[in-house]
Amino acid sequence: TEITEDCDAVLVVGPESAITSEDAGLQRDHVRRGGNLLCALDPLLDRSDVRTSGLEDVLRELGVRVDRTVVLELDGSRLAPDRPSPAGPFLIATYGTHPITQAFAATGIPMVVNLVRSVRLVDEDRGDVLLSTSDSSFGEVDVAALIETAEPHRDDADIAGPVSIAVALEGERLDGDDDAGAEDAADAVDGGAED
Repeated sequence: TEITEDCDAVLVVGPESAITSEDAGLQRDHVRRGGNLLCALDPLLDRSDVRTSGLEDVLRELGVRVDRTVVLELDGSRLAPDRPSPAGPFLIATYGTHPITQAFAATGIPMVVNLVRSVRLVDEDRGDVLLSTSDSSFGEVDVAALIETAEPHRDDADIAGPVSIAVALEGERLDGDDDAGAEDAADAVDGGAED
């Protein structure tokens, strides 16, 4: 398997099993050469945990922390009235300031998401939060308790809201190839898959 030099973007959308370390390395190398990577990683639930996507280490190396959490929204005004589950579907009305979210933010219409995980920037100066939940939300770390009881259990180990569920980073090419010009950037975008 390889990603050719003329590939502009790689999309990893909702993988149902872990990406191999070899394929994850190909994604990393692609971004380092100036390519773009979009990941939409659902929290795939196991009996007691969120399974790994196989991309967590590579994305962290690139500047995105993908948490093994389930984001729970406790603001009742954001939950579906006919099915009010904190895990979703729920509304996201907080868009970051970025070209990717500009059109969405301009409409003032919230986005509906369902069963998402938290993602965070390793260095907040190097990227942007694209989508985040309300102050009432949190990223549940103890997924085993959530699966067992189907009830939110907020504690100090959880990620406090607002929780970022999509981020974007941009960085200079990392392979030392100056032929492409200084303005070439490598984009990595990650977030839970939206409905």
